[in-house]
Amino acid sequence: SSGAWQAKIQSSAGKENLRVSYGQNSLKAKIPSFNIQGKGSTDATQMQISLSLPDVHLTSSDSSEIHLPEAKLLASFNQENKSVQERFTSGKFTLEFPDAKVKKDALTGRADITLTGKIEPQLHRDIKSLKMNGELVVNKAKAEEQESSVNIESIEARIPWQWNLTDRETTGRINFTGINWKNKD
Repeated sequence: SSGAWQAKIQSSAGKENLRVSYGQNSLKAKIPSFNIQGKGSTDATQMQISLSLPDVHLTSSDSSEIHLPEAKLLASFNQENKSVQERFTSGKFTLEFPDAKVKKDALTGRADITLTGKIEPQLHRDIKSLKMNGELVVNKAKAEEQESSVNIESIEARIPWQWNLTDRETTGRINFTGINWKNKD
């Protein structure tokens, strides 16, 4: 078909720091590595994206701190043009935050967090008409509040989500085990 194109952009991680601040909120990380590949024509477009942002430190105005040894994104996007006014879109993404650590005053926690999403093939007119669904998964999570001596040994969660909001309800689950207060079950 006419208008065919192909592109690839890559960058390796660097030792330099990336810093972004907004008011008293800040993000500091190492320079990310990424790989973006795409190809297309007047009839279709395909994109594949991977991004790795190492050693992420987030601090908010309320003194909350988040440390992510690595934040990873994998995504793909497909669009097929049936006509000038009909575009079918599909795609998926995975955001991973392994060994995320959180601290706010006397509260500390850690978890492996994954957010996934999927766009089933659909007619796409604008962002309002786009429909997608996915799941937030939390594994190997722990939390401790030092002032009250409350400790949760294990938190596991699977929480479904959807965009665009509908009346359709979905069920998730959150499990807490090993809840201790002053080292007592």
